[in-house]
Amino acid sequence: MPKDKLKSIKFSVIAQINEIANSMGSDLIRLEMGDVDFTTPDPISKEAFNAAKQNFTHYTPFNGFPVLREAIAEKLENENNITIDKNNVLVTTGASSAVFIAFYGLSNDNDEAIIHEPFWSNFQGMATLAGVKLKPVATEEKNGFKIDLNALENSITKDTKMLILNSPNNPTGAVFGKKLLEQTAEVAEKHGLIIISDEEYEKFIYDGKKHFSIGSIYDDTVTVQSFSKTYAMCGWRVGYMCAKKEIIDEMAKVNLFTNICCSSISQRVALKAMKSDQNFTKNMVKEFETRRDLFVKKLNKIDGIRCAYPEGSLYVWPNVSGLNSNSFNVSKFLIEKAKVSVVPGNAFGDSGEGYLRISLGASREKLEEAASRMKDALETFK
Repeated sequence: MPKDKLKSIKFSVIAQINEIANSMGSDLIRLEMGDVDFTTPDPISKEAFNAAKQNFTHYTPFNGFPVLREAIAEKLENENNITIDKNNVLVTTGASSAVFIAFYGLSNDNDEAIIHEPFWSNFQGMATLAGVKLKPVATEEKNGFKIDLNALENSITKDTKMLILNSPNNPTGAVFGKKLLEQTAEVAEKHGLIIISDEEYEKFIYDGKKHFSIGSIYDDTVTVQSFSKTYAMCGWRVGYMCAKKEIIDEMAKVNLFTNICCSSISQRVALKAMKSDQNFTKNMVKEFETRRDLFVKKLNKIDGIRCAYPEGSLYVWPNVSGLNSNSFNVSKFLIEKAKVSVVPGNAFGDSGEGYLRISLGASREKLEEAASRMKDALETFK
């Protein structure tokens, strides 16, 4: 029989919405998934065929293909100001695997990990499986969903071991700037906390803002990044983490005994992506910013909805409290009546109630149609 901790975990609301959406037919505009609708560029995808032809189909070192780790270390230094040896890089099966490995490898049962809320729902399941008590600290719309340093400080106890950061944020789109992260690092250092920094959306930042990696200033940081969004490689499942030696060596044990290694073919594809023209990513991010501008403008014309322009990520986070219903009822109504699938905000923690997460991973035409359907349907919503 399953362990008690598994019985206490439910499939995420996102997974439930996804299952409903799968049964709705082709007319449904699907905006519930955190995926980009771009295709991995041909020169990158073709590397998979090259690798297979060269018989690169065997196990790689458990911590990742050495040349890939070297390229990642170079990227981290050049783009994130994190100076690290390739041996302090661990290649994982996506960023989500890296986060779970960090939860499991850095904690003892019942250790606390503080996380700013709203947060990606899978964090809760990962923490539970690892025996970690996830402790949310709410952020507020009036503050741009940025970390409240006083609330953070007040939530720390003797059992707190970790602080989980996610910027650009899923679901709110908040981007934590350098000054805020410097102040956050001071709090973490004061209390001896390890920071897990999920930077999956580091390239998806708008309005000329810049990404800042807290690992560049705080040594006890596990930095998690991925190829999934940056190169439209979600299904290839390649991510990575870096940390100082005494941390990464322990994380490598968890990776070895859970995954052995990341797919050899996918690692070759990831290396090709790093060595390829980066204009693909720049153009993709520019397109997402255009979609954001178009879609938010449309949403703000719907009675009962207000939506700020997110600073980053793949999502918009409209406030639907003006519809006088809970977010799950609104999302269910939109799926059934508007044929638009979105995720209720309470999937991302209690403070997410009153919001929806809507993905920008669809064409401009589909986003315009989705906004039109939502407007028409919500005129009859009670």
